[in-house]
Amino acid sequence: EASLATEEAAARAHQAALDAKTAADLAARTAVEAKASAAEASHAAAAAAGAAAEEAEKAASEVQQIADGAQVAAAFRPEKPDETESPEIAKAAAEEAKQLTANAADAAREAAVRARVDFEVAEAAAAEALAGIDAAQCKASFWAGARQPTQAESDGCAIVWLHGLGETEASWRQIIQASVQPPLEAGPCRWIWPRADFGHCTARGGALTLQWFDVFELPVCQVLRGVPDRQRQNEDPLQVAQAVKKVHAAIAALEADAVSSECIVVGGFGQGAALAAHAVLRYERPLAGAVMFSGWVPCLEAATEAATPSGRCAKLLWCHGARDRVVEPQVAGKQARALQALGAVVDFRLLPELAFGVNQEELAIFNV
Repeated sequence: EASLATEEAAARAHQAALDAKTAADLAARTAVEAKASAAEASHAAAAAAGAAAEEAEKAASEVQQIADGAQVAAAFRPEKPDETESPEIAKAAAEEAKQLTANAADAAREAAVRARVDFEVAEAAAAEALAGIDAAQCKASFWAGARQPTQAESDGCAIVWLHGLGETEASWRQIIQASVQPPLEAGPCRWIWPRADFGHCTARGGALTLQWFDVFELPVCQVLRGVPDRQRQNEDPLQVAQAVKKVHAAIAALEADAVSSECIVVGGFGQGAALAAHAVLRYERPLAGAVMFSGWVPCLEAATEAATPSGRCAKLLWCHGARDRVVEPQVAGKQARALQALGAVVDFRLLPELAFGVNQEELAIFNV
């Protein structure tokens, strides 16, 4: 059924890619046609504006020449005694005609200037339109090449490993990488080693400790013996949720770099294992699974409430020592059954000779 669903999803993705390519081709053709039309309109507008400006300037020049000729004629006109108008009146009339002609020439020049300005504005608008068409055509080409990468093309797999309370990732680099080799068909493997921040650990008397969230009481057990016996104080669900966001950010970065979520494993030891369980249960997309060494599930009720549909079907490899005195095996077994009831696929391994730590048997199980 899973294989059939995968094939159907692949077929839908392929059809969606074909539809996107068809739409992109159509958009590209439309962009080319629009670009050609815009260029033609721009050139036509430029030619018309240029011709109008030249005609206006030519007309203004001709009017100016006529005015100059009239002024010359008026200045050298012979005086006749029988004329009813005096030379002064004729000269004044010639001056008035010259002024009117000059005004007409100025108006023609202003019209030519406005025509040139309109031409420049039209040319700038056409250039902007052409730039927009080029951008649209570029985007269309991007959509034409867009598609989901296949499993063979995705960039291998990744393992995000979370260290325990009060330690760093340094020792785990040597322990895990020397013993765990992902299968060749998974492709190249990336190892991601986040480090927790320093904080005051309540279980350690407030000492500054590298921790993903505060642990109020140790050991992790069902009942703390005393007078009277009482329930152990659980961790703060808000602090756990904040720590989960850091792990999810690392996973999202891997996905952005072409690693499929289904090829990402989140693992850890102790408190890191506790965080790994929450991170896998709460992630929106399916992950390859979680690996838990000597872990527990803090705030179990909050984890089940926040579990996503993908998280409820998550795969967890949970290895625990039968001699563990930090996280009691009874608590681990009970919580593993609770996750199974939620729908998760939990492979719980209780190792008889193991305490709170790691051994070759545990690493061999992880490697398989």
